[in-house]
Amino acid sequence: MIHKARYRSGSDTEFQTLSSHLFETGMLSEMFGRDIGLSKLALLMGFLHDLGKNCYSWQNYLEKNKSSERHSDKEDHATAGGQYLYRRLIDIDIREGRIVAEILAACIMYHHGQGLPDVVKSDGTPVLQKRLAKTEQETHCEESFANLDNDLKQTISDILNDDVFIPSAFERLISLSKIRKVKANRYFNLGFTARFLSSCLIDADRRSSADYDQNIPFDLKNALVKTDWKNLLNRLENYLLRFPQEGHINQIRRDISQNCASYAGREDGIYTLTAATGSGKTLAALRYALVHAAKYQKDRIFIIAPYTSILDQNADVIRSILDPDGENGSLILEHHSNLDVSEKSEYYTDASQTWNVPIVITTMVQFLEALFGYGTRKIRRMHQFANSVIIFDEVQTLPVSCTYLFTWALDYLCTNCKTSALLCTATQPGLDKIKSKDEEKPYKYALNLKPENEIVSDITKHFIALKRVELVDKTKQNGWSLTEVADFIDELPQNSILTVVNTKKQAQVLYKQLKEAHPDWHVIHLSDNMCPAHRKKYIGDRKNEGIIKQYIRDKSIKCVCVSTRLIEAGVDLDFDAAIRFFSGFDSVVQTAGRCNRNGNLRDEDGNPVAGKTYIINITKDEERVSSLKDLQLGQEIMSRILREYHVDEAQFDHTLLHPELISRYFSYYYGQLPESTLKYKIDSDTALNLLSENTDSVELYKAVASTKYGDKAIGLTEFCQSFETAWRNFEVISNDTVGVIVPYEYGKDIIGKLFASPDIAEVKALLMEAQQYSVNAYFNQLEKLQDKGVISAVPSSYGLKIFTLNEGYYDADIGVREESVLSGLFA
Repeated sequence: MIHKARYRSGSDTEFQTLSSHLFETGMLSEMFGRDIGLSKLALLMGFLHDLGKNCYSWQNYLEKNKSSERHSDKEDHATAGGQYLYRRLIDIDIREGRIVAEILAACIMYHHGQGLPDVVKSDGTPVLQKRLAKTEQETHCEESFANLDNDLKQTISDILNDDVFIPSAFERLISLSKIRKVKANRYFNLGFTARFLSSCLIDADRRSSADYDQNIPFDLKNALVKTDWKNLLNRLENYLLRFPQEGHINQIRRDISQNCASYAGREDGIYTLTAATGSGKTLAALRYALVHAAKYQKDRIFIIAPYTSILDQNADVIRSILDPDGENGSLILEHHSNLDVSEKSEYYTDASQTWNVPIVITTMVQFLEALFGYGTRKIRRMHQFANSVIIFDEVQTLPVSCTYLFTWALDYLCTNCKTSALLCTATQPGLDKIKSKDEEKPYKYALNLKPENEIVSDITKHFIALKRVELVDKTKQNGWSLTEVADFIDELPQNSILTVVNTKKQAQVLYKQLKEAHPDWHVIHLSDNMCPAHRKKYIGDRKNEGIIKQYIRDKSIKCVCVSTRLIEAGVDLDFDAAIRFFSGFDSVVQTAGRCNRNGNLRDEDGNPVAGKTYIINITKDEERVSSLKDLQLGQEIMSRILREYHVDEAQFDHTLLHPELISRYFSYYYGQLPESTLKYKIDSDTALNLLSENTDSVELYKAVASTKYGDKAIGLTEFCQSFETAWRNFEVISNDTVGVIVPYEYGKDIIGKLFASPDIAEVKALLMEAQQYSVNAYFNQLEKLQDKGVISAVPSSYGLKIFTLNEGYYDADIGVREESVLSGLFA
């Protein structure tokens, strides 16, 4: 009997044989597992992952449902392979066999659905053991293995009968875990290895299936991208030769770029590039990545940015140099949620699912979700970080709640997976200096950074040499009113002024005051109350320059931009002066980076002068940020920094942008945060604990098992994590909002088409386009917004919840109107 794995999509006759699918998945999985030295474990998983399809019951199920979109009476085909390996390897007296068996069984049994389970749930239930205890009638394990292809069976037997297999596999698992002398970290690393192996299997399984469906012959040699890094490096080097050679700033940029190239020759590790805004960090970091990839034959380069504004800018520059005529997803993948439909090429779908592309430019959200996100779609990408170079742009924007997950994960990748990382920013957050409350091991959560791995040799000298802006402390005891701020802007002699505020309410009030007082000025408002297409009209994108740049060039009319912090990073705008409402130091520095960005300001004699960025605090009545806890903490720490600066300004070379002050800020900031916050708090527990020792769940299991089973209770190994609970609750950005389509320009047409009851295919296409014409509203306010007649739900939308903003509630200048009935309802 020929056992089938699946039928080709749209066909009732063409099928992929199970033996070929198991073989292909095993070979691919083995290749992916080599980067962490676990190729044999990965091979076994691939050969046995669909073992349960190798029985009469499942084959009968396939035949009954081959023409049906919705499969009925779904049969479990994933448990059999896990059961078989577990039974072959298990010996409750031998810890080595237990751990290897449990990890392999978990990866195989949960390669569908949402990924690895809670090995032990919070109520003490041993989920993994319960599934392994399924009966032969439920899993058909013995029948399925008896029917297995003889060549596969022989290979599996050869591996399992090798006396050194278990000891060597266990030794490698333990070596992957020994990064720190901390018990919780060893448990975390073991679980992280399990996710890595799961990623290898999931990707291999999906690729074998997809290639068959697309009639692509199996070829292991073509499964990994091959890149001529030297050729790409030559393109970058030739591009860099076009830059002006004269001048002090250009010399500094060349030095940083050359230092990056020199450091790239060093072994894998974690490096830092602490350089001022405008020092050419983007191309210098790219040079590091290409030199390192060429020397050490890396598979991929990842460029991670915190915001899509930075990502768009970086992607444009990099693509123009390395692949000007290429499509998104061929050589370079730009992957984030805010892409235009036109930017999703024929390569994009596969590339965005697999990340099997030489250069991936994506967000910190996508990076963290590949490591900790819920679901096999996210887990699938994780193994691609192995044998790669990862560039983090503006690393100080790392979400605070993810701090310890990030430090432990990055240490794992760079210690075990042949990965190099470069942390780029003007304000290093000092992740290597974070102290825990444990006096014996105070730095057990800190990033393993070596001081000699900083590329800029003298950071203080560098910042002074590149000083193009001066921070001016204009805070006063009772704060400024918004009217006083408007008057201050009126008095400033500079032609273009950026004002970054803390809330959308402040932005709209100040904008209206300036607009009414100075109808002859160019006054611009920017906030998240404007849809992306609206904001791009002012800021610009890869296709259009943007109105603000045009206004700044027009020296005959004063230009004032009032913006929330969305303009702070990655927006290539150059104002003569800037104002930052009181906030954390990192935000202040980012605003300063939009002032005299290109160093063009001159005095009357033509000599270069620094631009000025003013720090202004707002009165309590008009600040109203009690719900913004992160901002409040940043303000408190910044107050301390200002006090320390004014005690002895000479100590800091009379500049608030001194690196020592920035270092102090982050040290104080992290020191004020509860450890549970840094460990990603989940109810009364933390993600870090759930993914490591899982103490509460383990203790509860021990109590329940002892009462229920007595001496026959199965003890737990280090593989005891609550993966599903941690991953299910992991959100880099809180998902408490829903997009509302607004009637701005083409958004009006989209709304009209949606209300015309199109078919489901057209609805989905319209929703893709609508991403550029949407703002976010809070889920818990939708009913109130509907009752007030502000938004409407689209009827007949095939079960999809689609909301639109009604006419009259969107302003061509400020977006969603911040009237009393709308205040606080939109995110």
